[in-house]
Amino acid sequence: IVLDLRAVYPKIKLHCILLHKGQEKKWCLASQKRYRAIMEEADSMIYVSRIFHKDCMLERNRFLVAHSDVLVAVYNGEYRGGTAATIRYAQKLGRRVIVRDPNAINQSDLNTGNYLNVVVKNDCMKYNTLTE
Repeated sequence: IVLDLRAVYPKIKLHCILLHKGQEKKWCLASQKRYRAIMEEADSMIYVSRIFHKDCMLERNRFLVAHSDVLVAVYNGEYRGGTAATIRYAQKLGRRVIVRDPNAINQSDLNTGNYLNVVVKNDCMKYNTLTE
C-alpha cells in the first residue's frame, strides 16, 4: 500500500521495522522475493532483535506504536492475534487508530487519495485526504 501511494505522493516514506535480519529465510520463495523487492524500496530498516525469540513480534509491535502518532491498521476484525493486540495497545496509549478492512481496499482508493490520513512525526510531512 505504501509503495502504491508513494507512486502518487513521492514524499511518503517507507520505514520498515523488522524482527531480525534473515527473518524471511524460512518463507516460500515467492514471499522472499516480494519481501526483498519491498526492502529495496524502503527508506530505512530497523531490526528490533538480533535473533528470533518468543517476544520479538511483541517488541516490534510496541516499537511501532511508540514511534507513531497515528496507527493505520489493515485489519480483518479478528479479536485474537498480533494486529488486534497492537491496536488495543495503541488505543490504551491514546494513539489515533485508523482501521481498514483488507477486503475493502482497492486500487481506486489509492488512485483518488481517499485511503489514508497520516501525520508522520519524524518527517513532519502531512498527508491529508478526503476520508478517514
